Amino acid sequence: MARTPMPIYFPWKVIVMMCPMESKFVTDVSSSFCSEMLFSSLVNAQICAWSKIDKAAKIVPGMNAARYLILQNILHHPEGLGVTELARIQRITDGAASKLCERLESIGLVIRKRLEKDKRRQVIMVTPEGRAAFEEARTHVDEATTQFFSSLTTEEYLQLIDMLRRLSCGEENKDPKGDKY
Repeated sequence: MARTPMPIYFPWKVIVMMCPMESKFVTDVSSSFCSEMLFSSLVNAQICAWSKIDKAAKIVPGMNAARYLILQNILHHPEGLGVTELARIQRITDGAASKLCERLESIGLVIRKRLEKDKRRQVIMVTPEGRAAFEEARTHVDEATTQFFSSLTTEEYLQLIDMLRRLSCGEENKDPKGDKY
């Protein structure tokens, strides 16, 4: 397994990165090596986090990480969400969001409801059973998340949130239509 470069601090250099697998020193943070290590580290951390959240969510019958996140986003919108809105928030396709909602509906965790104002439009809403399943899963997910980030100080944790938000919500990360990825 590839190891993350370790920062080494010298008084005459700002930061030197050493890759233990290649015994390579890197002082240019714009180098392709640094870019590769950053991308690889981000992807590996995301996969590890997703796996831990998925395992924790699956303790609740019928739940997994994808379903947990869908329910979480719908619960943040008590008036319900359309499939297209949900897809945009989750950063998935409308088709993928629709399939996830169909699965959640088939096990009784969400319902589709026509809007009173516009009968052509449907929103997805969480059922009482869905809320109960989400709350039960949240306990396990919170424990897994706390364990995953336990090696970070509070300051590092807050900095990580800030950096990831900037990367995922910045102007440079919008698609040509103006939507954020």
